[in-house]
Amino acid sequence: MAEGLELRSGLARRVLYDTPMMTAAADVERGLALADRAVAMVGDPSLADAFSTLALRLGQVKDLRGTVAKLSARRTLDDVELFEVKVFAMTAEAIRAITGIDLVEVPDTGAVVALLDPDGTGIPHFSIYDAYSYALGEVRRKIKKLKQKGTQEEAISRTRCARNYRPILPRSHTFWSRRWQPSRNSIS
Repeated sequence: MAEGLELRSGLARRVLYDTPMMTAAADVERGLALADRAVAMVGDPSLADAFSTLALRLGQVKDLRGTVAKLSARRTLDDVELFEVKVFAMTAEAIRAITGIDLVEVPDTGAVVALLDPDGTGIPHFSIYDAYSYALGEVRRKIKKLKQKGTQEEAISRTRCARNYRPILPRSHTFWSRRWQPSRNSIS
């Protein structure tokens, strides 16, 4: 039966297979009522764009179980894992913004987005921002100044070397001038 469903991601397939079978009558009735609402909403032409956007966004959701397990164990996330969390939170916010479809409750991840995007760029990439730590920002600014100073000093040294450069010729430079002149025999 699951093979006949149009699932948009590997995560959707895993969630479907990991969902326990409903055995209680009340659970089955709630599930059927939700399915009836979903079928009615999908048939509503005014929600076609919303469902298209929802399908696109759901296809962007990645499996973060490994990252969540690491967080639950209170281990530090690396930059790739923080990127995954940021993109997931941004996608959840985009799904929450889709109006007219309220089949499931999507948690508010605005605080996570604000934490992982302190500059408010809204761009789905991640870096360790200076805004995370004043000390980090200070160290980065000092490094930048040192690099600029080093670049300026290097340019000055190169200029001095270029001014002082004179090609070294052998003592009998007449040897070179005679060597490169065509001989009288070679001219026809």
